[in-house]
Amino acid sequence: MQLNVVGAGLVGPLLSLFLARRGYTVRLLEGRADPRVQRDSRGRSINLTLATRGWKALSALGLAEQVRALSVPLYGRRIHHEDGTTSFQPYGQRGEEISSIRRADLNAVVLDAAEAAAGVDIAFGQRCKRIDVDRNEMELEDAAGVRRIERAQPMLACDGAFSIAHSVRRAPNERPVFEVTREVAAIGYKELRIPYTPGVFEHNALHLWPRGRHVLIGFPNVDGSLSGSLFLPHEGEFPSFATLQTPDDVRRLFERDFADVLPHMPEVYDDFFANPTGKLHSVRVSPWRVDGKLLLIGDSAHAMVPFLGQGLNCGFEDCVTLAACFDRHPRGDWRAIFGEFEQRRKQDCDAVTELALRHYLELSEWVRDPQFLWRKSIEQRLYRDYAGRLMPLYSMITFTDLPYREVHEHARRMDAVVDELAGIDQLEARWDTPAVRQTIDGLLKSLGALTSAA
Repeated sequence: MQLNVVGAGLVGPLLSLFLARRGYTVRLLEGRADPRVQRDSRGRSINLTLATRGWKALSALGLAEQVRALSVPLYGRRIHHEDGTTSFQPYGQRGEEISSIRRADLNAVVLDAAEAAAGVDIAFGQRCKRIDVDRNEMELEDAAGVRRIERAQPMLACDGAFSIAHSVRRAPNERPVFEVTREVAAIGYKELRIPYTPGVFEHNALHLWPRGRHVLIGFPNVDGSLSGSLFLPHEGEFPSFATLQTPDDVRRLFERDFADVLPHMPEVYDDFFANPTGKLHSVRVSPWRVDGKLLLIGDSAHAMVPFLGQGLNCGFEDCVTLAACFDRHPRGDWRAIFGEFEQRRKQDCDAVTELALRHYLELSEWVRDPQFLWRKSIEQRLYRDYAGRLMPLYSMITFTDLPYREVHEHARRMDAVVDELAGIDQLEARWDTPAVRQTIDGLLKSLGALTSAA
């Protein structure tokens, strides 16, 4: 039984492997050329971060060890302050880590695995131009521009935030099948290289230069370099992309806000003007399926901004969940399989999309705010002393496989607990007193139990 998977980025090949292991024949269609042959994607991709949800999917397919060899473990954030000093904020208290990896490297691993798998056929240069769900047809265009009509269903669309599936319409009134809400963030980004300089930048930390409305983030690579991503507003007063029109403008920004890293970026001006300004999108789609004929998965269903590092992990978790749905229903019962997948995942993905939008404020502003840092210290102490009864938001999202909707609700209740504790006079000195401990015990009863943690 053949399935058509559209999109050979990251989710498509991984999903194809899960399906092939269940005895399905998969045709993986990709409009671009093979990215392993044309790997120069400079300026077009922020480094990716892998966390528990992503590693769970890779481990299930036996790919984790290979991917770890291409990634860098990160144990926290190294904050670079305006005065040239730095501080370190660990991700957890038990050596928890996320991993930084270049998109091209991860894409190559999953494509190699899919290509080697029995039952998976990858066709590059085959762009899906149109889908007709009523006639069960899709129109493909090859690299030479020749178009042809082929059988479509069942189809799984993994072709990203601008999925061809979003344009599907149905007779008799040519109604859109999907309601698509697309928001373009006011913030965009530029990729800027930070070459390896011995002894300058800590290797196992995410580097942050938070400056309020804008932030520079350095993602470590295995060769010791950093992949820099400069996030700025598209419009508005200096600094914004609209106000950075000359090398002198860029120099003024870096000398003012990023003076400590500027000497280590010899090609910053070339990179800034050669690389495109990336746009960041949040995409919500409803529904995610058309009967048993077409299903959206990954960014096609729920694209999110990258600030929480969950786009990849969420997409890979989609694959794990969908594979489980295949296991629970008879072969070929696409309505049941697709329906259960949407029912299990949509609320979770809506929740994490909202959390990702909020997280930019933490990276660009809050990490240098004393009040925020005080609240974080309360969270971490609660986590240390009451492990199992609560967990900070970032830890729940990153280091567990708790459903995102449960994470969202637990975090809301935990905020209320921290608010109460932050208002106690001399809390740090009184932490171990019976009165404060009794207050904490009473507040924690409102949190409820954590379930399904990895």
